[in-house]
Amino acid sequence: MTAGQIQIGWAILDRDARYMFFPMDSYKEACGYCEDGAQPVPVLADKAVLDQHEKDQGL
Repeated sequence: MTAGQIQIGWAILDRDARYMFFPMDSYKEACGYCEDGAQPVPVLADKAVLDQHEKDQGL
């Protein structure tokens, strides 16, 4: 992770080879979809790009 990035959630690859995204507060749920010994992967976003997106969306 670089100084300009922030973590926005978690990703997992399920048994059917589909990627699933979980928001930050859903780590425990994401773990439930992982194989034994595996953990969700952090999803990162560029803060400046995310801020611009939220501004453009009126958030």
